[in-house]
Parts: sequence; C-alpha cells; structure tokens
Amino acid sequence: KRERAMSSVKELVEESKKNPIRRKTEAAKRWGIVREAEADARKKVEELKKEREIQWIEFQQEEAERELASSEIWEMVAKANNGSDNLMSTSAPKDAPAKEIDSLPNSSSIVRPPCPSSFMPVPPWDSIEAHFNLPLKRAHARAADEAVTDASGILLNTLFNIDTAHRSSFIAAKTCL
Repeated sequence: KRERAMSSVKELVEESKKNPIRRKTEAAKRWGIVREAEADARKKVEELKKEREIQWIEFQQEEAERELASSEIWEMVAKANNGSDNLMSTSAPKDAPAKEIDSLPNSSSIVRPPCPSSFMPVPPWDSIEAHFNLPLKRAHARAADEAVTDASGILLNTLFNIDTAHRSSFIAAKTCL
C-alpha cells in the first residue's frame, strides 16, 4: 500500500516537472509570435513611410513642373506683348484703371494646396498594432508566462508535500524503534 502511494507520488512529481517545461516552451512560442508580429508591424510602418516619401517627392516634382510650365507661359506672354507686330499690348486702354492690369494672375499668385489629398500621414502605432492583432498576441504571451509561474508553483507545492510526507514517515519510523 505504501509503495503504491509512493509510486503515484513519484508519477505526480514527474508530471509536475514536465508541466513547467511544456508551459515554458509554449510561452516561448507565444513571445516568438509577438516578436514576429512586431517586426511585421515595423516593416509595414517603414513601407508606409517610404511610400509617403515617394508620393511627396512625386508631388514636389509635379509642382515644380507646373511652376516651370506656368513661368514659361508667362514668359511667352511677355515676349508676345513686347513684340511690335502682335495684337497684344502691355499698355492698358486709356480709360481702364491701372489696378485691373495689376490684378492679372501671375505664377506666384496662384494658390495650390500644400500636398495632394491622397497624401496621408502614417497611421499611429496603436492602429498598426491593432491591424496586426498585437495586443491580443501579447495578452496570450503574458497568460502563457503566468501559466509557467502557476505550473512552477504547483511543482514546488508537490515537492514540499512529498518532503513533508517523507519527514513525517521518517519521524514515525524513528519513534517506532
């Protein structure tokens, strides 16, 4: 009877020793998943930043081309107005007020938006984390860490109980002698 009890206790101890190891392996896997998701999120942020940078450069190039085209047009208009055989003249009619001529648009007075409407900033890190489901993955990894702690506590309790049983049986055997 006593040997059967000791055998079952040994099996319980062996199982209790294996459990924290399994739990620790599971926790390591969970944290690996978190690290991979974080790396994917950082990579996505870098891709978005590069994409926004390319969009901004393209936008600036388009703006420069528009400015250049606009200035070329105004130069052509000015040359045409300076030519003697053209119908266009830079002088205003004698009865036209001077401010009407001054109100003609030039390339510097045309108002343009500072950036294209499609140019959006990189989303905040919280939304990127949510996209990659990082909060939930971290919660699972923390739960796996807690399971390791719990399994280790169970092992310690089991070993303590076994030690107490051994001491008790040792004291009982000594008193019987």
